[in-house]
Formats: sequence, C-alpha cells, structure tokens
Amino acid sequence: MTQHHVREAAGRFAKCPKCDGQPRHIEHFGRTLAETMANNFLQGADPRDPLASPLFADLSGLSPVQVEVSGRDGIRDDALRLAVALAEAGVEVTVDDCEGAIHGYHMFAPETPEAKAGTTRLASFLNERLAS
Repeated sequence: MTQHHVREAAGRFAKCPKCDGQPRHIEHFGRTLAETMANNFLQGADPRDPLASPLFADLSGLSPVQVEVSGRDGIRDDALRLAVALAEAGVEVTVDDCEGAIHGYHMFAPETPEAKAGTTRLASFLNERLAS
C-alpha cells in the first residue's frame, strides 16, 4: 500500500466530478476497507514518514519516473501530486492518464486495450532509459 491509500483513509479526498462531487471513489468500496488497509500497512507508524509515503521523502536525484494514472482510480489525485513533487525535485517525470481505466488496469494486459497500451508505454519508457 502507498501513501495514496493512507491519505484516503485519513479522509483527505479529492472531489470526483463523475460521482456527483462525492469523494473520489473511496465510497465505492467503503471507508472501513480503506482504513483497515492503511492501518495494516502503517502498523502504527506515522503516515507522513518518508518510508510510508514518497510524498514526504527527498525525491531529488531519483532516476526518471513514469507515472501512470487512470481516470477511475481513487488514488489518481495523489499520483498526480507525486508527479508534481518529483518535477519540483528536479526529477524527469512523465505522466500518462488513461481516462476511464480502473486502478491496477495494467494487470489486465493483453486482455484490454487500455492495459495493452499502458504496458507498451511502460516498456518503451524503460527500454529508452535502460538503453542509454
């Protein structure tokens, strides 16, 4: 679990225009589940600890990062915040937004066009950087 889940469990939600302004998709699977997942991951640790969340870490000096987000993902906004934090730290960051896809859509490759496109983008990203 990442800080994205922790932030959701802590109640800091982004509003989702597709859900009549309700908190982004967390209600679709229940606040209790998100809180349970966050507590299980943190084991009492501070959610602002850099080991729990890259958003609170020193991101400078990292290798290039590809951030894949999906339009129907409850942690989309936190992924975008991470991309901004990476860029502000001077890290080369690329963001691709697969509108309409769900969290973890890549695992459905090659069965769905979104997953196939996403894994192709990730493979290209890695191949370009590892070749140099």
